[in-house]
Parts: sequence; structure tokens; C-alpha cells
Amino acid sequence: ALTKAYYYYPDAWWVTKLNRTAGEFPDNAFFPVGPYTDEGIYIGVHFNDGPTANKDEVGPCTYPADANACHGFLEAYYAVTNETFFSGLNPTHADEPYAQVWRTDGDEAAAALDTAHAALVEALVEGGVLAAHGVSPDELVAPESLVVGVWGRPDDE
Repeated sequence: ALTKAYYYYPDAWWVTKLNRTAGEFPDNAFFPVGPYTDEGIYIGVHFNDGPTANKDEVGPCTYPADANACHGFLEAYYAVTNETFFSGLNPTHADEPYAQVWRTDGDEAAAALDTAHAALVEALVEGGVLAAHGVSPDELVAPESLVVGVWGRPDDE
């Protein structure tokens, strides 16, 4: 399946804390890290691909930016693999490749967001990305939403 996953954060921390608006993790994120996270979730970050905006909606975020003034989507996965976490968020995908999960959708949605965030943070910690910028994983709040697009499914014939 070709899958893209974007996490929405009220603090676009990759800009406000890491000053990353370009580049990938790992170096070629089309070959994502995984399934090496504790949850077996593949991670391949494209720091440049998700939109960010200032809270006043005037332009994209630039570094240095105030965490309270910059929000956006971080592309955490974009690849063709047989992953099941992101594709599993939209089991009725046959007619619609798009799915969106919001923390306010309930406990199951909140748990999925926390799991996705934990996998992302774990990959960035293991890869030394956070330490290279002096950022503690505890400084990164969990996302409010996860948007996925899935074309083809792991169980498609």
C-alpha cells in the first residue's frame, strides 16, 4: 500500500524546537525506520512536507518561533510498505483513501494518537535527532489529529 500519514500538532515543534523545515529522517525517509519502534510502527519523517502556520494565520512558521504561535502537520510516514497501523485507521478504505482521527473522537482515537506519537518520538530519540538539538522527548506534546491517505491495502490482492 502507498500510505501517507500526517500528525497535527498545536505546537509545530519540528520548527519551534528543532529548526527543521527541510530534510528527512532517516536520511531517505521513503525507506522508513521500522518496524523498530516498540509498537512496530514504521516512521519516515519529511520535515518539509506538512503545512505549518502562525496562529494569526499569516504565513508559515519560521525559526525561531513561539510554541504557542506555531501549529501544523508533520509528515511522519510516506512509503510503499506493508504497514498496518496507519492503513488500519481507515478500514473502509476501498471507496475512500482518506481518514482523519481527532483526539476528541473518543478514547480509541486518543489511544491511537498517543501510540503514533510514542512511535515517532521513539524513532527520533533512537536516531539522535532530539538530542542533537538539546530537546527532551517530554517537551513534545502529543498530536491532536492524524490524517492518513492509503492507496491499496496490505490485504489487497
